[in-house]
Amino acid sequence: MNHFQLKRFVSQCKGVLTNYLKKIKATSRSRNEFKLRKKLIITFLKEYVDHNNDKYTRSQFNITFIKEFITQILPEKYGRDIGKMPVDQIKQVLTDFIQKLSMEKVLNKRIKQNAIRIISKEIQAENIPRKADQISDQADIPSYSEEELHRIEDENEDLTSDFLETDLIKNLTETQRDYVKDITHLVALNMYSYHSCPIEKWDRDSLRDLCLNILPRKASMQSDFFTSLPPVLTQYFKFLQKKGILSQEQVINLAQTLTDIKDEMIDLAEKPNNWGIAKSFVMGAYEEGINMEDDEEFNAYLNKKRLMHNLSILDREKGKKIKFNHKNKNNH
Repeated sequence: MNHFQLKRFVSQCKGVLTNYLKKIKATSRSRNEFKLRKKLIITFLKEYVDHNNDKYTRSQFNITFIKEFITQILPEKYGRDIGKMPVDQIKQVLTDFIQKLSMEKVLNKRIKQNAIRIISKEIQAENIPRKADQISDQADIPSYSEEELHRIEDENEDLTSDFLETDLIKNLTETQRDYVKDITHLVALNMYSYHSCPIEKWDRDSLRDLCLNILPRKASMQSDFFTSLPPVLTQYFKFLQKKGILSQEQVINLAQTLTDIKDEMIDLAEKPNNWGIAKSFVMGAYEEGINMEDDEEFNAYLNKKRLMHNLSILDREKGKKIKFNHKNKNNH
């Protein structure tokens, strides 16, 4: 029987997550519900590693951390986001995930049983301290809608046009000004798509996630886009405060978040192993000097990549066949 090892646990969880997230996406009643369930699971794993990485907890699963995560970490650190989810829903999401880890042999049966016992028996909603604005039920969790997304896009487009006419633009370099529309559009679009945040609800946790986990992986933009993002958004926040859309406290928190994470964001955006499939494809086209607005040139590049992909599959299958034949030959 294999003993628990934190490094192996994290690696196995990553292997399970891809298909498991597809399953919960299919069973979620809305896009926003899926995003909340997904973020809860990923946050649980992140916090588990952060809190259980010493010489004692690296070699044994810390079951009691589950209670600490639900009753303390979520309301204290994520009270304005996933911490607002109903406690019973949080318990159900984590129970399902732990059962999945047990089915996939990531956690053994004993750990699963003890973990589920703690979740079901020792954690009650009335015993979790929450502020008034952290108490929610399913109906209070904002839902995603295409109509709202289009409204936000139109609103942001108008605001950006006004922003470009203000003196705040003078605080930006020419390169930064060139990226203003792209930056404000992608931020407004993804803050709502991934966090259900209209412009007036922008907060530091959502911005941090956007800049570290979403844009570096998905935004197919050159490095100048990412270096321009902090100064552009800092000035845009000031503009939104003058318009009465963001409060002074929001602006201070958002600007400080950008200061704290800008170097990490730029570093992540420049690492190809951090890119999604679509971004890898587009950045490859940029690297080869492909004119993305020339349909003929782009389609030729696309066909070349498809051919290369198909050939790589054939090479792998050929290698497997040679290895299989060689093995059979040795057995005779």
